[in-house]
Amino acid sequence: MHASRRRQSTFLAFLMMVLGMSPLALAQLPPDVFNTPRPLTSQQVAALKDFVQKNLAGLKSKDSRELADARRSLLDPVRRDTSRTFRMAYNDALTPGLTVLAKDEQAEMANRQAAIWILGSVASDDSDAALRDVLESKVPALRYAAATAFERSMQANLLDRNAYSNALQSEKDVARILRTGLETETDAEVLRALLAAAAALPTVANALDTISDGLVAQARRLRDADSPACLNSMRIGLERMQKRYVVDTVGGPAIAPHEHRMIEAAADVLLLVVRHGKAEKITDENRDTYSNLARTSENLLSLLCKRDSAQTRVSNAVAAGRYDDADAALKSTWLAGDGPIYSNRVWEFEAGSIEAAFNR
Repeated sequence: MHASRRRQSTFLAFLMMVLGMSPLALAQLPPDVFNTPRPLTSQQVAALKDFVQKNLAGLKSKDSRELADARRSLLDPVRRDTSRTFRMAYNDALTPGLTVLAKDEQAEMANRQAAIWILGSVASDDSDAALRDVLESKVPALRYAAATAFERSMQANLLDRNAYSNALQSEKDVARILRTGLETETDAEVLRALLAAAAALPTVANALDTISDGLVAQARRLRDADSPACLNSMRIGLERMQKRYVVDTVGGPAIAPHEHRMIEAAADVLLLVVRHGKAEKITDENRDTYSNLARTSENLLSLLCKRDSAQTRVSNAVAAGRYDDADAALKSTWLAGDGPIYSNRVWEFEAGSIEAAFNR
């Protein structure tokens, strides 16, 4: 063998060893399948089904290497720039098998999580329906996998690498699914993943409304509960919402109707912090979590209320452990009847309505 060819073979063997890839995992579908604009031929359909069935078998394997190889092979087509014809055919061939594995309570967790991961990358109405069911699981690890899968499905939607019959309607359906999950989620990591999925919704208005509704629901759920980890996830959610509002749109008339929900979310977060302070739930160990949450919320309120500089009276008082002062600052700075929220005619809040809704 020629020396250069021998070196190439040695390098390829080394690369496969490092990446954990077997020669079988390198097998690909025929190139003509990926970008065909016409319905697949009977031969192409047969090749696709054979590819899917072999890799689904690997996805069920208890051997970690076989599982990794199958997962990699099944993800390869959805990471390519393929035709819509292929994406629809791939969804039809693959999603039913993935759905069965994702819901199989007798299967190993690693195998189920791999199926859920791929479902998110397929990005179809069928895969989203499967993920919705998984999101109702009592197992946090599965809910987390489903939430991160929804984030990928929305990223695929944005890049037009999806298999949706109606991408805009499917986005709205996912937004509703995420709202339902956010209403009751108690695991901090799953909560963070749900908020990340909401932030990935392609339409800014859908993202802002879904994150806002989720934060409002969580703030009210935690009124009388202790969960610093969930509070930290809420802070990250506020930051994601601010990014979509500022970086992606720079405000503007089209976003103005959605500011109402953002205002209520930020105000509810501050109410939650103050209530926990007065109830002596804030300690030396978790005070930074609370003050950072309050500061992030006040910064967002300053932005929405178009204050020249951020008002941080509430978070400053929380950081200093002065909770009566924090309560007074909240009422005088943000929730006064003639303050920046209730006096704004565009948002149409009646004085005291935010506090009343939070306390219901």
